[in-house]
Amino acid sequence: MKCIVFLLIAFIITIATHVPVSAQPLECTYSSSDQWGSGWCDLFPPMNLAEGVCLDLKIGGSANMILIRVLREGEDPNQSVGLIGEPIKLPDDREVTVNLRKTYSNVVQISVHGGPNPFRISLGSNNGPAKLQLVEHVNCPSSVSP
Repeated sequence: MKCIVFLLIAFIITIATHVPVSAQPLECTYSSSDQWGSGWCDLFPPMNLAEGVCLDLKIGGSANMILIRVLREGEDPNQSVGLIGEPIKLPDDREVTVNLRKTYSNVVQISVHGGPNPFRISLGSNNGPAKLQLVEHVNCPSSVSP
């Protein structure tokens, strides 16, 4: 009987320690600016994000379209550096999963940009501000292309 109990406990521990974590929030400080129509997550210390990493972003504000940016240490946040892909139309649940197509080293900020014309890229004259509510490192879903 003791052997069966021991094996059962060992089995449960093995399963519990090998289940992949589906979402891990990044440790950062969140801020936003209605004036600039953007919200961001400041990372300290800076972190590296490898190619193929997926990030799930939860977006607040009234933006319908956003730009996403990964800002590295030493880059100017007033410039359009680090923009990922094309403008994104937000789905009804206001969650976007992004698969990074290259490695980003020394990342100090992840940001979303709404408003009508961030970085001189038109998102529509009625587009509102975007606020970043949460950034999570997630297992890449099969529906997100690299």
